[in-house]
Amino acid sequence: MGLINLRDSIFNIMKRQSFDNVNFENLLDSIELMSNTSFDSIIENWNKPVNLPQYIVGPPKLTRYFYEGDDYYEMEMYISNVSDYDGIIRIEIPHGELRPMETFEEEKKRINHNDRMLALKAHQTKKVVSQWNNIPGWINVHTLISGNLPNTVNHIERRHEKIYLNQETQEGDFIVNNTAFEVPGEIIVDNEDSLLFSVKSNVKGGYLSKVIDEQNENGSEYRGFKWWRPPVDWTPIVGYGYHGEGIRSAMVIKNGNGESYATWKVPVPEAGHYDVFHYVFKNGEFRNGKQAEYYFKVKYDGEEEDAYILLKGKSNGWEQLGTYYFNQDTIEIVLKNNASGLRSITADAVKLVKRNDY
Repeated sequence: MGLINLRDSIFNIMKRQSFDNVNFENLLDSIELMSNTSFDSIIENWNKPVNLPQYIVGPPKLTRYFYEGDDYYEMEMYISNVSDYDGIIRIEIPHGELRPMETFEEEKKRINHNDRMLALKAHQTKKVVSQWNNIPGWINVHTLISGNLPNTVNHIERRHEKIYLNQETQEGDFIVNNTAFEVPGEIIVDNEDSLLFSVKSNVKGGYLSKVIDEQNENGSEYRGFKWWRPPVDWTPIVGYGYHGEGIRSAMVIKNGNGESYATWKVPVPEAGHYDVFHYVFKNGEFRNGKQAEYYFKVKYDGEEEDAYILLKGKSNGWEQLGTYYFNQDTIEIVLKNNASGLRSITADAVKLVKRNDY
């Protein structure tokens, strides 16, 4: 029948029944009659789950290189398809000024890193390297049709180190080992790990909140969040600034009296000194240089110690609680909902990094 004829036939049917309700079964019967095709097997697949790729998008690393009197910025990112299905993503670096190539032929062949597509086969990891005249600033990675939440990851990267080179580096897409995201001696427990992360709430809700909760049970697991009106109870939130692999999420609650708390249970594989971190996404509360403090308890060897994180500035990422000696055991890190100077508390991920200088 052909796509154009099919389109025109559907249009004519709809035109004849303008301002009338169109029964879908009747519409389908008419199309099947005209095309001499049965759509039964196609419709059966509508109710089956769609197999989607899922990606890990690593943070960008920015370096300023100096080479033979020239200097340029290089952006390096690792992106991995951790699913069994091939996929494609879109990368935008809209404010970057690409470093010019030496020859016209090289310029013609180069990738337009300002806005480009990147194909990733199942279980494939690529290192994406681009070179710029300026600091690119914003990086937007759109995972398009995928199992990622959210489907857009935004980064602002201005921090960089300076390196003097004896040999010029190369830009491009490079297939690398799938262990690119693994760091020796690093242990991360994310809020998405239901076996090692939990929350406890002592919030006493009224009748109205119970009705709202019952209505929300039929919707998405995750909720929206406005920093000036945080949820009264622990609530799962997705956002580009949170830690995570396929799902970047955190648990958020309104600041309170400390009776509600989140707990991470972190297995320690071997005794030693460890730096302990919590991942922090600084939302709109920090836009005017606001400072605040998170209050933790670190429980190990039958004891517990108080720990604090001073939050200031706008940069997101890992904030250190302190350095501890842990035996081979499972330790607990507890975050209470009684921060100083904030409307909301965010429980995201914790990280232990083993130190080798003791």
